[in-house]
Amino acid sequence: DLIRTAETCKIALPGANPEYLKLLREFDVGSLVDIDYRTIERIQSDDPAEKPDYTHYGGENAIIVGQRLQEFLRIIENSDYECVAAFTHYGIVNCMLRYVTQVVPAHNSIDIGNCSVHAFEFDGEKWRVLAVNYMRPLF
Repeated sequence: DLIRTAETCKIALPGANPEYLKLLREFDVGSLVDIDYRTIERIQSDDPAEKPDYTHYGGENAIIVGQRLQEFLRIIENSDYECVAAFTHYGIVNCMLRYVTQVVPAHNSIDIGNCSVHAFEFDGEKWRVLAVNYMRPLF
């Protein structure tokens, strides 16, 4: 799953030297890895806080992925970086929105566009959402 994000990074930021962090990997779906996504959608947990939930198949749920994401955010919070571009997938963006807004939306209720930009800011104390699904040219 990091191969596609690396390709996107090279297109969006030519010449960038990306750092690959497993903390930003998409959900581990366990033994469901080769099953069509629409089939997987039908066997999800009913608890919105855990959706998606692949723990019964040796994978992760939203709580586990959220913990990974929080570890990544702590790295950013404690760094000297002024700006970070993270190229990732739907599940990570959705968890970021959950974490920053402290709202657990119904699974797939937020339409996250393919190759869209989501901007977040950390002001030294808290994170906030600046833009969701920003699709205009950046430059």
